[in-house]
Amino acid sequence: MATVFVAHVKLSWGQEADYLIANDVEPGLASRRDRGDNDWNAVMLNALINVPVAPYLKDNRVTPPIATGLVTSLTAVEAGPATAKLLRGV
Repeated sequence: MATVFVAHVKLSWGQEADYLIANDVEPGLASRRDRGDNDWNAVMLNALINVPVAPYLKDNRVTPPIATGLVTSLTAVEAGPATAKLLRGV
């Protein structure tokens, strides 16, 4: 199975949620982790990222509202049913 990166994010109004890290950021994180860097996730801690606060629609006619959130933790997990339900940060 593939590894994905899950960010726990605190939104500006205090709500917390988990998001998948953007596709273009994943290779850099994977490279740091695979090289044995014990602080591979430190580069994302306390970073501000843009995340969708509503689901994407299948027809892609409407972009969901986007908010800025603070990354409070980041983990690498195996992709599966639980991660399939997470929205991806942009």
